[in-house]
Amino acid sequence: MRKTNLILSVILIAVCGLFYLMISQLPSEASLYPLFVTTLFLILSLILLFKTYFNKEDGEETTFKGIELKQLLFVIVTCGLYVILINITGYVLATILYVLITLIGLRVDKRNSIFISIGFCLFVYVVFKVLLNVPLPKGIII
Repeated sequence: MRKTNLILSVILIAVCGLFYLMISQLPSEASLYPLFVTTLFLILSLILLFKTYFNKEDGEETTFKGIELKQLLFVIVTCGLYVILINITGYVLATILYVLITLIGLRVDKRNSIFISIGFCLFVYVVFKVLLNVPLPKGIII
């Protein structure tokens, strides 16, 4: 895993260099946000590089240790259903149902699942619809 992280971090730093070259061709007004995101990306890549380099232990892989195949398939199926449902019911209802069903299917407490799904949907609605004035997908029903 250590060797993989070292190689990955070097590749990511090179990608950041390519992004900086592409950003330099943008007008100065349009380059502010991409420059911010690329700088953040570069900082995180450097953190990965230094953390991996100075941590000499090649630790045991535990990232996906507790995940079962049926949980993975459940999430993939619910994602597919969400894509179909968003065209029928619209963003708000489809997202609430998707997040709620996914969290309950992954054995998160039902009460927390309800709060998280409604809270997440309200957050995205306020940010995009109210603050940024970006329309959210509307379905056939709603």
